[in-house]
Amino acid sequence: MNTKIFVIPVIVVLAAGLFYWFMVENGYSPYYEGISIELYSDYQWNEFQKYPENQELPVTKITDEDLVDTPELKKLIEKALSTEYPLNSAGRTPITFEQLDKFQNQYAEILSEKYSRNSTSFFSTDDRHMPEKFLVIDESVHLRSFEGNYFEYKDVQYGIQPDTFYVPFMENEEHLRLEVYKTNGPLRSDHTWADLTGSEIEIIPQIEAAIAVIGAHQENIRLQTSGLSPSTMNKYKNWQDDTLEGFLFKYEGKIFSIGFWIA
Repeated sequence: MNTKIFVIPVIVVLAAGLFYWFMVENGYSPYYEGISIELYSDYQWNEFQKYPENQELPVTKITDEDLVDTPELKKLIEKALSTEYPLNSAGRTPITFEQLDKFQNQYAEILSEKYSRNSTSFFSTDDRHMPEKFLVIDESVHLRSFEGNYFEYKDVQYGIQPDTFYVPFMENEEHLRLEVYKTNGPLRSDHTWADLTGSEIEIIPQIEAAIAVIGAHQENIRLQTSGLSPSTMNKYKNWQDDTLEGFLFKYEGKIFSIGFWIA
């Protein structure tokens, strides 16, 4: 009788331990922060360096010696190096704010006919919490959102961005890109969209240019750990401060960036 009483708690403890081990092996963690890395593809690194401010960022060359005490980071790096680069799911092309603004107004007119709504109803504005640096330039600045961020063209359905930006436009127009991507499935009834095939939308050439480069180049590989304890996180943040000049590093000829996430 005594043996049975002793064995049952042991079995329960062992079962709980095995269950916890299984959960940990499958990514469970009781912690809510961790490490993230990004392995740049050649294409994305070249794009990144096109901006003068990025060209000045330091890239620290590291070796296996630098990773001796950072097993979680080493594991992420090895996994990234063994992963195939994904192809871009979205095509991007330069566009001016004037072109983007005109497109949205033209598209709003097309949507108004399809949905029997006033064209202005597809826009919403938010003038709360505006950045002070923008208000100094123009007190009328506001954030404008456009409902029509999907469309159909030549029997294929797409999403289109950006759909939200400041009016008047306050950011560097050199960084502005029109982004087009294929939808994951047929658009639902709660999506707002129209067929642009044969329409007189003026940026159709830019839309076609963005569509043409979908799947044409390699994207970066992004990975992250599961949650790590506060002490482990402090160790990695100290490692970054002591080892890297910034957040970029080169390992085995490849460029990486390191970051930290928190849920």
